Amino acid sequence: MVETVTKVTVSLPKEMLAEVDALAAGQKRSAFFREAIEQRLAYERWFREQVAIGIEAADQGELISTADVKIDINEVLAGVGQAGKT
Repeated sequence: MVETVTKVTVSLPKEMLAEVDALAAGQKRSAFFREAIEQRLAYERWFREQVAIGIEAADQGELISTADVKIDINEVLAGVGQAGKT
């Protein structure tokens, strides 16, 4: 199957384009941008799905209290503070 493509022009600051070229490392710019866009689209699909799941759970009354969220955040932050300590 032959894929139909459409060319798109993107304006970037020189510094950003230099960073793209450094990261692309031998890859064609178009391939680099295509991969980056594919990754962003995949993330956006995942994010929207997660939001829908959250809304559905909230509609069903499956909520977490503010107090429980604060406890979870404090536990995560305490763990981050301990990271690297031996």
